[in-house]
Amino acid sequence: MNDPSRKDVKIDGYDIHVIHPGGKQYEAFGGETFDADAVKLKKAQISAIEQVSGCKVTDAEYSNAMFRKLSAEVSCK
Repeated sequence: MNDPSRKDVKIDGYDIHVIHPGGKQYEAFGGETFDADAVKLKKAQISAIEQVSGCKVTDAEYSNAMFRKLSAEVSCK
């Protein structure tokens, strides 16, 4: 993906890619392996968004369609 907002971080052994489409919206993807635990991966993706944004995830939707992607909204205080 060639998105200029993309940041790559390593969380709990997962390589997570975070993009910022705009506003309070963030998306995280990556970290997939055959043995990836979906719950641990989701937590890692939330942590990655919080690390990149410097804000707290307040709402998230997890998609497991083609690849595991987390779309989230953050709140910065």
